[in-house]
Amino acid sequence: MILFLLCSYISFSQTLSPKIVEVEKATHFCFSIPQSKIIAFHLEQGKLNNQLLFVQQKEIEELFKLSNTKDTIIGQLKIQKQKLHRVIDLQKDQLLQKQDKLDLERHRNQKQRFWTKTMTIVSVVLTGVIIIN
Repeated sequence: MILFLLCSYISFSQTLSPKIVEVEKATHFCFSIPQSKIIAFHLEQGKLNNQLLFVQQKEIEELFKLSNTKDTIIGQLKIQKQKLHRVIDLQKDQLLQKQDKLDLERHRNQKQRFWTKTMTIVSVVLTGVIIIN
């Protein structure tokens, strides 16, 4: 306490000169009422600053927690985005494969219709030739 008062005395004002009293081999500093008011004001100001510092530290800790949570969520969303892109790519591949199959079937059907028409015409012509002969 004495050290604190001495530091306070040194830091607050050089005009504060306490009366030094020794009691039972211990040094005590005695201040007048105006000096005590100045010291009390500075002590209260220090407490207020300490409280503000404590509140700001808590706010900073909360902001760090929120920042970490935000970073975690962003990371999860990036992973989800990558997975969705993979799903979309797979769906595109499947659609292309189905389109290729449909094109192949359409081509086969066209060939089959061509040969069916051709054979029908050939059979009609042959049947007509056989009937006429």
